[in-house]
Amino acid sequence: MSAADPTLNKIALTSSDKLPPHRNDARKFLTLPNELLTIISDAIEPGDLPNFRLTCRTLNDVSSKHFGEKRLAHRRFIFTEYSMSGLMDMTAHSVFGPCIKSVLFGTHCLTNNLDTLMKAIDSLKVTDIEAMVILRKYHTCWDTRSRFYADRRLSRMLVLALSNLRVLGNQVALGVFNDVPDGVRGLYTRPLSGYGSEHQSRTLPFVKLMMSNVSTLNVIFASCNVVGFSPHRIVLDLSESGIDMETSHAFDSFMLGNSGHIPPTIDACIKDRQTKTYVSSSQSSLSLRPRILPGDIWTEPENRTVSNLSLNVVFRTALAAAHFRRFRMDSCSIQAEMLLPVLRRFRRTLQVVELINIAIWVGDKFDASRCVLPVLCTLRDDLQLQELVMDNVRAYHEDYYNGGILVANGRSWYGQQQIGQGLSVFIDFGADSWDGGDSDEHFKKNLSYIEADCQLQYADYVDMHKPEDTDYIDFLQWKGGREAVLEEYKLEYEEYKLKRGRIREVMAAVEALRP
Repeated sequence: MSAADPTLNKIALTSSDKLPPHRNDARKFLTLPNELLTIISDAIEPGDLPNFRLTCRTLNDVSSKHFGEKRLAHRRFIFTEYSMSGLMDMTAHSVFGPCIKSVLFGTHCLTNNLDTLMKAIDSLKVTDIEAMVILRKYHTCWDTRSRFYADRRLSRMLVLALSNLRVLGNQVALGVFNDVPDGVRGLYTRPLSGYGSEHQSRTLPFVKLMMSNVSTLNVIFASCNVVGFSPHRIVLDLSESGIDMETSHAFDSFMLGNSGHIPPTIDACIKDRQTKTYVSSSQSSLSLRPRILPGDIWTEPENRTVSNLSLNVVFRTALAAAHFRRFRMDSCSIQAEMLLPVLRRFRRTLQVVELINIAIWVGDKFDASRCVLPVLCTLRDDLQLQELVMDNVRAYHEDYYNGGILVANGRSWYGQQQIGQGLSVFIDFGADSWDGGDSDEHFKKNLSYIEADCQLQYADYVDMHKPEDTDYIDFLQWKGGREAVLEEYKLEYEEYKLKRGRIREVMAAVEALRP
């Protein structure tokens, strides 16, 4: 048999040789050690992980933990059997269960209000028979939900899920979410974002919802008591609406329990239409931030007003009794008369205050910088701070459209001595924006205006009159008066610059202090 025999060529070919090049590369990729495959899966973007896992069993197993951490850590559910089954399965999963960090439940459910349903059906312009079919579908969904509540399957499933989390030892945030804007309640056509919402509405031609904030909070609260499960954080995410009194009372029961005090091991995140309030009792901190949604064009601090607190007096009383050591406001605005009580309320315990990108609104429309002085005096005289951060802090009133008055920028002070002396520099200077140079610009503009006005008036008179004219003396008197005003203003500007120079020297000495 010769070497050119084609039979030998067939025998020499292996199965790998018959595969296309990309398939060979794939097989080589899967021969990498699991440690390398794990590192690669960790680098995959969260949105690409599902397809990565579908490639083969090996990559599915390798990437399971990363998939759980990136895609399943923060989940939303609704109170239906389908959705709660998903929660139970996830909490019982050996890989995905430990990845859970927060579980929120929707505050809305399908409505059974006949008037609401009939108005929606009328807008579809269907026949009476088709309308009856739609009503039966809604009645079936409502009846299914009612039985799910009545026979306590909801409670049992939630208790089992919380028991799984307790066994895992997860630090989990529990709470409610609302993604239905005010004004469209009962008239909403988009399903909720919670897991199972599409399954619930897939047979319905439209989705009409009603709010159930209180009952949702009460179910979670009761289930936690049955299991003895303490969430790491309680979340009230009503970002598309305000917080009504009933919801606030239900939240009080959930957060404060029978003691009326904030537990030392539980945090809270409260979101209403405008404000995000973070209460961290574990780290003794209180933080106020604005609600900024994707695509929102009103992102400047002065357009982001935060309220003192959206909740009722019970929770505010509990806050006042808390011992917060840190207070932070970030990228928002607040009225001075609302900020002062917050600072004074925690004056005995506050050690750190951070005011970053803050617009402080004041009532005096002629001297906003003077009206922000009480805030600076409170920080200096009423509190015993160890750290103070003021970055892009501005004073505003209703007539300001060009960035307000910059009070402090890029200032970080440590220790009572440095903080006290640094604030004294601002207070002694009058808080008149020496940090940003706004007053420099003001002086320069006024000087330019007075000089230009004098030159223009003089040029006009010279073109139209002669020295022998009878009103020439009047003109000289006017010119002398304007020049005197100009010289006086120049002297005032020079005094300002000298004062500013001295203040800079004092501030440099303050900044050189070490705690």
